[in-house]
Amino acid sequence: MPQSVVLNYIVLIVTQLTWAWDFLLYQSFFQPYGIVLPEYIDDLDVKRYENSAENENTVECAVCLCRIDDGDEIRELSCNHLFHRACLDRWLGYGHVTCPLCRNNVKPPPQLAADSHQEAILINFYATRSMDHCTWWLR
Repeated sequence: MPQSVVLNYIVLIVTQLTWAWDFLLYQSFFQPYGIVLPEYIDDLDVKRYENSAENENTVECAVCLCRIDDGDEIRELSCNHLFHRACLDRWLGYGHVTCPLCRNNVKPPPQLAADSHQEAILINFYATRSMDHCTWWLR
């Protein structure tokens, strides 16, 4: 093969690899088309992370697996787990409705009307000893 043909193939391959790399970076850092954030995301507070002096442990975001530094924008869920704001927004934008760590529901439960009927179920668990008595309420 002539040297010019080999050089043209190398340029073609490098161009294609550059395009693929740019596309992958775009997909990972920008929201893809069709992703819409849920309306309940506005109910989640956005805070700036401040590491207290007595807490020397590092906190990591479970979505991106990176450390949360002082001054980073975070969201804290009702289960007390912390995430970068952008990471949690992307997680919820892909249709997930649970915490990435404990799988507790992030979406608030629907409010019941004042005149709606509720039933409560009382479950008593007994064991062989009286100290093992346990009561649970379900609504």
